[in-house]
Amino acid sequence: GNSTATSPNNDVVSNNAFSSTNTSGTMLYVVNVNGATVANNTFDGSALYGIRVGGGASTTIRNNTIHLRSAGTPQLSYGILIGQQSATTTTAGTVADNIVDAGTAGTGIYLYPTGDSLFRFAIEGNDLHNNAIGIEYFGASVFFLTALGTTLGGTAQTGGAVSKGGNNFRGFTAAGTATAASIYLHNVGGGSSLSSTGNVESSTVNTSYADSGSIARTPLSAVNSLTANLFNFTLGRMATSADLTAFAPYTQAQQAQIIGTSAEAYGIVVDGLYTKYLKRAADAGSRSAFVTGLGNGTYTLDSITTLFTSSAEYIGLNGYDFVQSLYVNMLGRTGNANELAAWYTLLPSLGLNGVADRFVRSAENRNRVVQGYFGAYLHRTASAADLNGFVSTTMDFLAIRQAIFSSAEFFVNG
Repeated sequence: GNSTATSPNNDVVSNNAFSSTNTSGTMLYVVNVNGATVANNTFDGSALYGIRVGGGASTTIRNNTIHLRSAGTPQLSYGILIGQQSATTTTAGTVADNIVDAGTAGTGIYLYPTGDSLFRFAIEGNDLHNNAIGIEYFGASVFFLTALGTTLGGTAQTGGAVSKGGNNFRGFTAAGTATAASIYLHNVGGGSSLSSTGNVESSTVNTSYADSGSIARTPLSAVNSLTANLFNFTLGRMATSADLTAFAPYTQAQQAQIIGTSAEAYGIVVDGLYTKYLKRAADAGSRSAFVTGLGNGTYTLDSITTLFTSSAEYIGLNGYDFVQSLYVNMLGRTGNANELAAWYTLLPSLGLNGVADRFVRSAENRNRVVQGYFGAYLHRTASAADLNGFVSTTMDFLAIRQAIFSSAEFFVNG
């Protein structure tokens, strides 16, 4: 990379799917790149590091989904690791709105400065369920009486970085220790303080742990936590203090309805379909039409998916085997010879749109989507009863999502 602050690279890594079976490997390594953006990627598999950053200023890591898994015994792994090349060079940026799951023996976000005051990151809006340690800060030295330049919420001790908070620590319910904590602070001076204002926590128990320095915690209220989570899950960004105040008087169902059915939320849904099925960004006119249609009921997520996967553009990308592409892109698996033959027999009578529609409305696809919602929003596997309750209904996918957002379980565990 180019570490010259006056001529940043501004490199972008976005909308990729990374996978790995190398338990000692790194899926993505960004070194000494100023202005780098890593956004909207998925990282899935076995690896020591999901995203690793070594130095650089103005780094942005946003809206990535990271799931690190070992085949056998849970292994030590790091969803996001950020280091600093030199104690005298500023390393700075934002880590926001990522879903980071490094496994039950792993650390979600690991911060490793060599100079605490010039290591300036704003950490906000990250979901840190299913980690042994949510965020770990390993400072430069216990012998330095240094103010910290990084914040997990609020203004950093140095007055530099500012975070909106909103990090989700609800997966941590017991008092924090050096091996199991929402936040673990160590190897810093006695006067060092890590700000953690405005984050989502599950109980009154202090789930963080500091064996040197201190962690300044002021969690969000239950109602503000609901708003923060709805913003993160549907809008891919952290709610501002003004947003938290504005939505505080509303009920959970009202918040879910207003936020989840906003034009901003629908725009993100449409953007996701373009990326997934057409492998490109949405053009402004079509995006606006689909967002308007979702709002007035002309379209549903199901019907737009059918349109995309039977379009001439989609066929052009997947014309090698239309039916197999639906198995791979929609159901996440390959169809066997008998399945393909059956669909190609039906294709002349159903047409491309008819086949795509049946895939969208299939029990297998509905099970897959609902299971994904439960994993992302409730942080658990859907039971057979859960699946039956949604899959057997005529509810479209966005209505199902709204029902989950309005549930008592989401209020407590979301």
